[in-house]
Amino acid sequence: MTAKAYTGLGDKGTTKLITGKEVAKDLPRISACGDIDELNSFVGLARAKNKDKIIGEVLDFVQNGLFQLCSDIATPIEKKVAVNIIRISEKDVKQIEKFTDDVNDGLPEIKNFVVFENSELAALLNVCRTISRRAERKIVTLARGEQTNHNVLRFINRLSSLFWVLARYVTKVESKKEMLWKPNN
Repeated sequence: MTAKAYTGLGDKGTTKLITGKEVAKDLPRISACGDIDELNSFVGLARAKNKDKIIGEVLDFVQNGLFQLCSDIATPIEKKVAVNIIRISEKDVKQIEKFTDDVNDGLPEIKNFVVFENSELAALLNVCRTISRRAERKIVTLARGEQTNHNVLRFINRLSSLFWVLARYVTKVESKKEMLWKPNN
């Protein structure tokens, strides 16, 4: 018999951390993990719609990094745990920066906001950017009240920039016109 796919803890509005501690689902730590989980789902959708090799490699790294990020955030720094938690490292941050720089180098300079309307994949990557910004705000709230790995905020901040340049790159690769924001006045 396989293990059940549910625990019943959620019925009380709680979940367990890897430390075994039962906590409320609306705590900043759990809320941040929820946003990262949502982001990871949208990255998976972007991967499913993608046909570009470069984007595929980047999104593979990102999706694995998001699982690592969630694990890092879900495990308090000061707690000893029975399993080895691989935390987000300087190397992870540098890799996101490298991907961002490599993709951005081939894009034209702009001085305005871009409206991603001509490409479904570019629009989806822009959704990933906005979800990563929301997750970043939740992580800031967590870090204000508890000790966190300093690379976590750096990673999620760089990630939103990466999604921005990936969305622009997709527009270019698909030979679509980049639509710049125009004020209504």
